[in-house]
Order: sequence, then structure tokens, then C-alpha cells
Amino acid sequence: MAIEAKANKTGNETMGGSQASCDVPEPPTHLDGLALDMWMKAAPTVAAHGLATEQNLDSVAEFCELYAATQASCDTFILVLDA
Repeated sequence: MAIEAKANKTGNETMGGSQASCDVPEPPTHLDGLALDMWMKAAPTVAAHGLATEQNLDSVAEFCELYAATQASCDTFILVLDA
């Protein structure tokens, strides 16, 4: 799965109490909901460490999708238990 990563400039990302400025890739267009929320948390960290390569961003997108799917499964399981 290839993603189209565009960079936008964001400043003042907080890492370990210090201020860092880095290029944070825009999320892939197919991410939404919880997957998009996770991208917005994970991508700045990946970029701040200089790891925003296409391969790494593909992996981050996969992680975000799996995170969202896992959360949805857990929510469904809880609904079944409560029934």
C-alpha cells in the first residue's frame, strides 16, 4: 500500500519538554476516524526523529489502521458482553 506523503510545516511540537520544529507529513487520504487520530499523534514523533521515509510512513499508516480496527473490535466485543 503506497501513500502519498506531503509535508506541511508545523512548529512547536513538544518532545521531552523541549520545542522542536519539523516537517510533519500529511495523513494518507484513506485514513479517517480513529486511524486519523492516531496518525496525528504518531506522525509528528516519527518526523521529529528524522524517520519520515516512505517505508516508515507506510508502516505508520498500517499501524493506524490496525489500531482503529482493534478499537472497533473491542467496542463490538463489549457490546456483545453487555447484551
